[in-house]
Amino acid sequence: MKLIGIFLILKSPFIYEAYEDSVLKGDFKGALFGYEDTLTGEFLNIKVNSDTTSYLQNEEQIVVNPLNPDNLVAVWRDFRLGYRRVGIGYSFDRGSTWVDTLFEGTNYYRDSDPGLTCDKYGNFYAVILNYEDIGDSNALCVFRSFNGGVSWEGPFIAVGPSYSNFEDKELITCDKTDSPYSGNLYISWTRFWEQNVYLVRSTDQALTWSQPVKISDLSGTQWSVPCVDKDGNVHVFWVDYNYPAILRDVSYDGGLTFGQDNLVQYVDQPNRTLNGNILTFSYPVPVCDIYPDSPFYGTIYVIYMDTGPGGDPDIFLTKSVDGGNTWSQRIRVNDDSIGNGLDQFHPWACVDSTGTLTVIFCDRRLYSDNWKFDLFLTQSFDGGQSFTPNIRVTTVSIDPNDFRAGVIGEYIGLDSFDGIPFPLWTDTRNGNQDAYFGYYVETKIAEKQNKLRKRKLLFSKNYLYVYADKTQNINLDVFDISGRKLTVKNIFLKKGKNKICLDLKSSVYFVKIKENRFKIWRVK
Repeated sequence: MKLIGIFLILKSPFIYEAYEDSVLKGDFKGALFGYEDTLTGEFLNIKVNSDTTSYLQNEEQIVVNPLNPDNLVAVWRDFRLGYRRVGIGYSFDRGSTWVDTLFEGTNYYRDSDPGLTCDKYGNFYAVILNYEDIGDSNALCVFRSFNGGVSWEGPFIAVGPSYSNFEDKELITCDKTDSPYSGNLYISWTRFWEQNVYLVRSTDQALTWSQPVKISDLSGTQWSVPCVDKDGNVHVFWVDYNYPAILRDVSYDGGLTFGQDNLVQYVDQPNRTLNGNILTFSYPVPVCDIYPDSPFYGTIYVIYMDTGPGGDPDIFLTKSVDGGNTWSQRIRVNDDSIGNGLDQFHPWACVDSTGTLTVIFCDRRLYSDNWKFDLFLTQSFDGGQSFTPNIRVTTVSIDPNDFRAGVIGEYIGLDSFDGIPFPLWTDTRNGNQDAYFGYYVETKIAEKQNKLRKRKLLFSKNYLYVYADKTQNINLDVFDISGRKLTVKNIFLKKGKNKICLDLKSSVYFVKIKENRFKIWRVK
């Protein structure tokens, strides 16, 4: 029996031949052939910071303008002057080229720990920690840009100045929904030395900020990350060292009040130091699907690092489909061999309006000595039930021997638009730490073998287009990503183009027509 596959990818490039071994199995396994209208691609690795010093750049965040996907803005911790500052970069060609500088105007010697968000109108907001020294006066301030990151207003003081407290590890989010709190900005952080999680909000585009609201019920917390769900509810997740576990609290009134902390998942270790003196945390990366057109609208995902079933650090996902009241069993995201003793760490994640969930993480699978590592990426098209085979984004591995001036930082950045990811990470290919961006390039595959030119498949939204060389009746079988048969249709084909309606949610599917197998990707 002859098996021939056609790859048709609309809007998402991350469908790979590796699926054929892991998903098709038995009856769906066979020879595959590419066609000239099939899209594939690779990542170009582009340096974002323009300085040529040997000092480090790390702890990146990146956000795409929802009204202009060519416009990206990035922030990172930057030591180009020999001490901590925060770098800011912008691009208007999807990250192919960048312009960067440092934030100016804060009242303190050092800037650190940047976070970044934007509102639904494409206005950007960056939060940074300002301080003189650990234990000295410090504050959290916000800059804003209404022109795609070209120029910035501020700083606007959100928290502080603090003298007896040290405000640490702040991140910012914005309500992009149509809720009564649309446009609200929220910053969560940990207040030392009590080690409790706090939150402030702004209702006037960062000009003024509320008094801090204590969220955590118990001290001994760190690494809080806020997000806003589809109804405008404010969720704050963090690592609790008492259990240890990832906990969450939620506000239903726009950040004014919070309830009782609740458990998301237990973790083995709240933090650990890996080879190369890399400090890592089991911090939560919460992602809220707020897009009404997404088939997974309302889902809340949490990505995090934890000890895997083989005893080494892996990346996991848990999700909630009821607003955070209950959470699924964890799913392992990285697909290297279990128990190989190799580290995965520093995850970040995002979801876009197509419902595509993208996850990136640092990964040592290519090195048996567990030393060098790369950035890997995977996507889920079925609401976090399964993930595409993990792919390497970095073209040169990251070497801890080249860290210099400090460790690699504690987080990296990611956003996406229409299924295309925009990853940002700390890279060492120049002998020191720089901020690097992964620019996705689509290329066409030359036709290798075309034995089905007269019966070619195209797939668009809810419709499958079949080109037949003659009038005929066929059986059309549709299988989901796990190989389960969903439907069988007897279809009459006329000669030429035929339009067939398929009522399917966004995911990867396999279609069988007579003896031929086709793989299709549907975007709602």
